[in-house]
Amino acid sequence: MNKRILFIVLQLICFSITKAQEEIEAPKTQEMKLRVPEEEPLPYIWNYTPSIITAKKKVLSEIDMTVPANRVLDSVFYRRRRPGSFFDIVFDMLRQGKVRAYPVLADTVVLPLKSIRKMLDSAGYISTEKIIVSEEWLYDNSNLRTVVKLVWLAFVTKVDDKTYKPVIWVLYPYIRDELKKYKVVTYEDGKLRLNVFLEGKFFKSNVIGELH
Repeated sequence: MNKRILFIVLQLICFSITKAQEEIEAPKTQEMKLRVPEEEPLPYIWNYTPSIITAKKKVLSEIDMTVPANRVLDSVFYRRRRPGSFFDIVFDMLRQGKVRAYPVLADTVVLPLKSIRKMLDSAGYISTEKIIVSEEWLYDNSNLRTVVKLVWLAFVTKVDDKTYKPVIWVLYPYIRDELKKYKVVTYEDGKLRLNVFLEGKFFKSNVIGELH
């Protein structure tokens, strides 16, 4: 009889310990689902699930390459190679057909490779003074903060002294893996991977419109 009681008591103790461990581990598992990878900056979170987003808007911003904070994109490093520019990297991908490009802000009509090469090879047609970016501003209700998701990049042609027209649109996810190979050197933050520089909004930009 005493052995049976002892057996039941031991079973209850084991059950209590197991239950306590589950209660301790549960919050950790939930936290891991929302945690940003360490190599990515907090403002950029790519794989958010729709259930925790309570508001979203699409914003167009302009990166002025004459601003000192943005000039670092003119000197991009790859290991020990001589520095090139952000434009050189993306234009090379476009010329080789490694990435799709679009004439407008939509992935419906693809620019023919022949048209892309013609624009890139026409001296002065593509301006390196401005870059247009399309971002999604997402309000994360679980953390009570707004995060930014970089979606599109546009390369422009200069119409007049104050007007620039986007002529080549590129989806950022298509070039992200290539950009991760390169680094830029900033005045305040030292060396950063090129994708981190863009995704973390280390550049200076002005909002020029909102898409509906």
